[in-house]
Amino acid sequence: MENNTLKNTAVGTVKRNNNSDFPLLIDSNKQSFVSLSEHSKHTLDIKALEASLDNVLGCKLSDISLGGGKKQLDVCHALVKRYSNKEIGKDLYLRFSREFFGNNPRPSAMFFQNTDEMSQKVFLMYQLSYAHYILGKYHKMKDSFPSYCCGIAADNVLIAFWEAGIVSAVKVGNDSYDHAYLVVPFVLENQNSEGVIVIDPTSDQLIWDKRKKVRNLVMLITEERWSYVTDWGYGGDLYPEKVEISTCYGRRDVSYGDYLKEAFKNPVVVV
Repeated sequence: MENNTLKNTAVGTVKRNNNSDFPLLIDSNKQSFVSLSEHSKHTLDIKALEASLDNVLGCKLSDISLGGGKKQLDVCHALVKRYSNKEIGKDLYLRFSREFFGNNPRPSAMFFQNTDEMSQKVFLMYQLSYAHYILGKYHKMKDSFPSYCCGIAADNVLIAFWEAGIVSAVKVGNDSYDHAYLVVPFVLENQNSEGVIVIDPTSDQLIWDKRKKVRNLVMLITEERWSYVTDWGYGGDLYPEKVEISTCYGRRDVSYGDYLKEAFKNPVVVV
C-alpha cells in the first residue's frame, strides 16, 4: 500500500546510487534554482518548496500540531522508512552504510556535472526532511517536536538520505551551542566549485519570531568558512565543530574541517 500510494503521488523520479529510481514529489521544472557562481551562500525558497509539497500531500505543514498528519502517513513512512523516536545504536550506522554503499572507508563529496543535476538531489533532500517533519509531529517526538529534537531528527533524516543514494551526507554537531543538523559536501563541475549543502530538519526551533521561522532549512554554500547564526544560543554561531555520523566512521566523532578536506579529494559520481 505504501509503495503504491507513493508511486501515485510522485511527479517524477531521481536516480540513486544503485541506479534504481527514487520517487520525487517536487516538480523541479517549476522550482527556481540558484547559480552558485553568483552566490557563495544561498538559502532555497523554502516557502515555495513547502507550498508545493503541501499541495501534493493535501495538507499545510505549518498547521500540523503534535499528533497530527495522519492522512499523510503512508507517503511519509514510504519516504522515511526507518523513522524512530530514539537514537539508533552506533553499530547500526555502519551496518546501514555497508548495506547502502558497501565498503566505503573514505569521506566523499557528491559530484554533479551541472546545477540541473544538482537541483534534483537538493529537492529530494528537502522532500525527505519535509516528510520527516510530519512523522515527527505525528509520533510526538519527545512530546515537543521540533523543539529539543535536533539530534534524533538528524539521525532519522541522515538514514533516509543514505537510502535515497545521497552518499556523502553526514550529521554534524556544534557542542558550543548544542545543535545538530546535516551537511552534504559537493563538487560542481560546470562551475568549477566545491561547497556544502546544509539541511536542518529542526531549523524552525532556532527562531523565536513565528513570522520568521523556516522549517527544514536548506542552504547551498561555497564559502570555505561560513556562519549559521540564529536566535539559538543567544545568537551563537552554529557552524559545525565535528562530524558526528558518517558512512566511513559510523558514530565516531571527527574534526569537521579535516573531514571536509578529505571529502573534496574524493568526489563520488551518483548514477
